[in-house]
Amino acid sequence: MAIQATKQIVGFRQGRINARKYAKQQARLRDNLARGFQRKIETSFNKNVNIISRTINQDSAMSSGNVVQLINIELESLIKAQLKRIFKAIYDYNDEAYNRIDQKQEEPFDFGRSIEFEEVVAAYFLQREVLFTNISRNQGILILREIERLRLQDLSVPEIARELRKKFRRINKNRAALIARTETHSATGFAHHNYHETVGDSYGVAMVKEWVATNDARTRTAHAEVSGTKISMSESFKVGGREMDFVGDPKGGPANVINCRCVIVYTDVEDSVDS
Repeated sequence: MAIQATKQIVGFRQGRINARKYAKQQARLRDNLARGFQRKIETSFNKNVNIISRTINQDSAMSSGNVVQLINIELESLIKAQLKRIFKAIYDYNDEAYNRIDQKQEEPFDFGRSIEFEEVVAAYFLQREVLFTNISRNQGILILREIERLRLQDLSVPEIARELRKKFRRINKNRAALIARTETHSATGFAHHNYHETVGDSYGVAMVKEWVATNDARTRTAHAEVSGTKISMSESFKVGGREMDFVGDPKGGPANVINCRCVIVYTDVEDSVDS
């Protein structure tokens, strides 16, 4: 096994890595994954508003518990399906990248498929489940508060339903975009980290990770400061007073995660990264 692993692992040495090129590749990958996810979340939110609006009468509406449950069931289903797509895309990306580097291998490198895929996705979802439930709860509260506000204006049931759908079309579009971007970024960051962490553990490869910020006018000061920092896989980056294992790591808090565009470059210790 040790001899076989040594033959395979030669493919992880990349030499010099162009960080800017890598960041652009990752941005395209994330954007493609997030775009379809955003549409699905927006469609789901709008559908739920339509369902809730049809239940309105002058005396009562759906209970808050029922509203949250309605939103949460479909949102969780969408997120689980999206996580599978993300993890598969990231594992396939890395397998393909390492196969291109070492085309002399007798057999294509297929490490990503050897990982317990379903278990990794389930473990990641479990870490984020409370957040997803809170998204559903907040969405439900917003809808119910708007219904109550419209009732106080003595609007008819059809008028309330119409105003509700009109207002939430805009809200749902913005919320769906934010959720899709943030969750896709966090999941891709975790998937890259899990892939390379497992490589190191399985084959004894001394892999390191380097934080690379976009470095433009929109880059957070804390992210610009940590950019270029290279550490071992077992260490955490210190970002604005918070410890983060990868970009999008929830441990960094919303200030370090929402709309972040940074990437982590994973390399063998012998490789170098050009910023």
